Amino acid sequence: MSRLRLLVILVPLCTAVGCADTAAPDRSFAGGPDATATAAVAPPVDWGAAASEVMRDVAHRAERSGAGARWLIAEYLDGVNVSYGYSSDFYTGAAGILFFLAKYYLEHPSEELAALIREGAQFVAAAAVDTSAAPAGLHVGLAGHGRMFLALDEAFPGEGWRDQARAIAARLPEGSTDLDVISGAAGEGLFLLELHAVDGDERWLRSAVARADRLLAAAVAEGAGAKWPLAIGSEYYYPGISHGTAGIGYFLARLAGALGDRGLAYRKGAVQAATWLAEIAVRRDGNLSWYRRQPDQTAEFQDQWCHGTGGIALFFVELWRLTGEARYLETAISAGETIMALGSHWSPCVCHGNAGNAGVMLALYRATGDEVWRERAEQLAGYAWAARQEVDGFLRWESGDATGAMNPSFMVGAAGIGYVFLLMAAPATRDAAGWEFV
Repeated sequence: MSRLRLLVILVPLCTAVGCADTAAPDRSFAGGPDATATAAVAPPVDWGAAASEVMRDVAHRAERSGAGARWLIAEYLDGVNVSYGYSSDFYTGAAGILFFLAKYYLEHPSEELAALIREGAQFVAAAAVDTSAAPAGLHVGLAGHGRMFLALDEAFPGEGWRDQARAIAARLPEGSTDLDVISGAAGEGLFLLELHAVDGDERWLRSAVARADRLLAAAVAEGAGAKWPLAIGSEYYYPGISHGTAGIGYFLARLAGALGDRGLAYRKGAVQAATWLAEIAVRRDGNLSWYRRQPDQTAEFQDQWCHGTGGIALFFVELWRLTGEARYLETAISAGETIMALGSHWSPCVCHGNAGNAGVMLALYRATGDEVWRERAEQLAGYAWAARQEVDGFLRWESGDATGAMNPSFMVGAAGIGYVFLLMAAPATRDAAGWEFV
């Protein structure tokens, strides 16, 4: 039940694809074009204008009614056939789309956009009323709704959106067996930390600590470090940030930073995660790489946010911020070099494509101050921009889920790409927390 999405359904929808445990066939870089295919593409001069093009199409595609605004999303029904429905979650649904629109509104406010955002929030709020059967996850459940409400609180302070986020935090179900960022304790904890950062209420920090304690209890020692299964009782161990040890380590590092001297146990847990990742890392043609999953996909390698070097690099940057130890930043830099050596990805999306890897380059730029990483972010975001298609006067992107659809969603569609364009418009300063799509 914990991987079910919060949905208003026309026909049944599947769980997340791309980086989900029940994904469509592997879409790793090996199956995509080589870097020379798009190397000559120049990024747009005005990234803000590029983000505006995304906003224009996403707003145009909203379906508005008395029940609020929603977006039609195409997904795999059974790994082959495509179905359509209305999701409220962050990964593919309205919450992620509204997160982008709220961030866009901060830069380009308008009454028309404000009205659309508020109508969309009405749809999401209605989907969160029954928590008895609702998943709690950051990308596929209630915590993702909460993250969206925090973005609306930033855009429209004093309108009660933070109260909505507080209500969700207070109602998050306890005891989920899922552990990961996408649908489990680590993702829930990241939302609680975000809420605590703006709210200051120690309840949310205590709730985050409770989830971290559950994670530490689930750690499995291997070598000198520790790894985590996808869920309690699962046989699968992912290294990456979406479903695996890097994502759990990322949350533990963030929590340790929030707790200061009280967070030493969580700092140790994050270091143990990094130690295991360092022990299983391999060099493939000189490039730092991690396999997709134990025990059955140790010969499959990916370089994206969800699986592989992209998301793992973000964890090592976060651990460097916490500890100040150069070795962690050096690992992140090596991972970034691997991404650039492999070049353009088959998908433009955030989860497992060029937009997400552009975000990794921005993280390295902010960590190092080295202009080369900003230039690399420009290059990868430029690949995402080059994948646009004009449809009926609007710019759209084929979704990063191989459905052939042009979804407006955040993690595998246009909204996330537009968010990266917003980040590119202010690469040194935008969104100190949460911008890495974790």
